Amino acid sequence: MSIRFVFILLCAVLISCNEEISVGSSIVDDGSITLDYTDTLFLSGKTVKGNPAVVFRNTSTFDRQTYLLGQLDDPSFGSSRADLYMSSNVVDNFFPAFDTLKIDSVVMVLPLDTLGQFGEDNVLHDIRVYQLSNTLEVDFQDTLFSDQSFDFNPVAIGEYTGIVNHLDSVDVYSVTEDRIIAEEAQLRITLDTALWHEIASDTLVSRNDTLYNDVVKGFLVQASSSESSMIGINLAPNSNVGIRFYYSADDTTHRVYTFDLANIRSNNFIHDYSGTAVESALNSGDDELMYLQGMEGLDLELDLSSVRDVSDRIINRAVLELILDESDNTNEAVEQLEAFYFTTAGTRIRLTDQILQNNSFISVFGGRLSDISIDGLELKAYNIDISNHVNAIIENDIDTATIRLQAINKEQSGLRSAIFGPAHNTYPAKIKLVTSKP
Repeated sequence: MSIRFVFILLCAVLISCNEEISVGSSIVDDGSITLDYTDTLFLSGKTVKGNPAVVFRNTSTFDRQTYLLGQLDDPSFGSSRADLYMSSNVVDNFFPAFDTLKIDSVVMVLPLDTLGQFGEDNVLHDIRVYQLSNTLEVDFQDTLFSDQSFDFNPVAIGEYTGIVNHLDSVDVYSVTEDRIIAEEAQLRITLDTALWHEIASDTLVSRNDTLYNDVVKGFLVQASSSESSMIGINLAPNSNVGIRFYYSADDTTHRVYTFDLANIRSNNFIHDYSGTAVESALNSGDDELMYLQGMEGLDLELDLSSVRDVSDRIINRAVLELILDESDNTNEAVEQLEAFYFTTAGTRIRLTDQILQNNSFISVFGGRLSDISIDGLELKAYNIDISNHVNAIIENDIDTATIRLQAINKEQSGLRSAIFGPAHNTYPAKIKLVTSKP
């Protein structure tokens, strides 16, 4: 076991106490070191609106699975809505000639994803599909962000009203097997066939992407529900998302052709904090309570300038402790945080401590919501090791002492947390330092 690892373990123990530790001469030549603990450095923080999230990037490596659909309502966080945009394309050149065929039905299939389910599940939803006014297209390597919306025809071309359950399989008639089969949990939205008659009547249109997109420009899907509820949609490249075009040649011969759906996909997030505690915190900059949120929602901004006050000491370990306010149990708390900062040039950079954790088998950075005990009271808190970053601030290796904390993978999450801020009387957010003399 390395000396450095032993020393890290000693610092971890000392984070909760203050004592002199003697280390054997086989580790440190002078026989002993004195580690000091403090958690009284000044810390300021505030709730800030998050930046637009990347929801699509037109590259072969972009493989995001979880997209959100619906609306969450929360007394502290207000309303948070997710709308879904998707392109549609021709898959191949085998769409049949419709001289003697007829359209039976056209169904939009959206596989459900439990990772994107937030709020109440198994509740009544009203889901509507609209045709976009212009073709949804993105140049190679271009990016779509969560604040982007696209014009659409306000007349719905498909609607589903019913219970959405992310766990139950769906019984579907297989035209190829001529029997009922069970498929993964999914939304099946029947579309108006009027749009598709133009596709079926001309094989040039049905077999050419450009001509097809002149007719089928893409879709907007919106959902409302009887209770606060967010649906997760699986749009991974290998999912069975698609538009199933059911047709028949006669009363006994039935077939299906599947058009591509969601090769380009995007979430538009809309947050409304009107009249909420969050709105008050944003306007006042109050740091007694701070708020974190998924989607395009809220981040924490913390000023660590006070660590320069101990520049005459060696920083052996620095940990941020943020305690969850559990008084509002309607919240589904953020499970894991990530940390970054913006340079004066506006470049976003992840903290070195987090990068090291991602590249190491040793869990150092932390940031996961976990149980702690203070004076016999069981609480939940985020403990985040920022030792390397604090040393970089002291040594002026970076040009700002401000950091941001946000929910990890927030663009795929409807989670939200209320956190006691630095000004809270009982459980203030704090920096806990273990230091030693140079």
